[in-house]
Amino acid sequence: MKLFIYLQVKPINQIAFSSALALGLKKEIPELVLFEADQQSDNFQVKIGKDLIKEADSIFTLIETLQEENISQLSQLFEELRKFNRNLLILHKGENKAIETMIKITGAQTLAEESIKEIKAFYHS
Repeated sequence: MKLFIYLQVKPINQIAFSSALALGLKKEIPELVLFEADQQSDNFQVKIGKDLIKEADSIFTLIETLQEENISQLSQLFEELRKFNRNLLILHKGENKAIETMIKITGAQTLAEESIKEIKAFYHS
C-alpha cells in the first residue's frame, strides 16, 4: 500500500482539513491511501494511522507546523514510523524542535521542499 500521511501541529483554528499536495498526488496515483491527523486527534484516529503504517509498503509524510505546539497523540504515530523499515520519505514545513527530533529518530529520507515529481518517483521506486 502507498500511504500519504498529512500531520498538522498548529493552533486548532489554523488546522486545514485537506492538503492540496495530497489531493494532487491522489489524482496522479489513484491507489494512494490518504491519512490526516493533528495534535488534537483522538485515540481512534491515531489507532487508524498506526494500523495503516503497519500495512504500508511506502509512506510519504507531510508535516506542517506553525509554532512549538505540543505533539500530544502524534508521538504514537512517530513511534510507528520509527519502527517502519521500508520506504519512508518526510517533508517538514515549519519549525518545531520536537518534530525535528522525531524525524531524525525515524531515519527517514527527507525532502527540503515540496516536489510532486520527487514524491511520485519515491512511490514508484
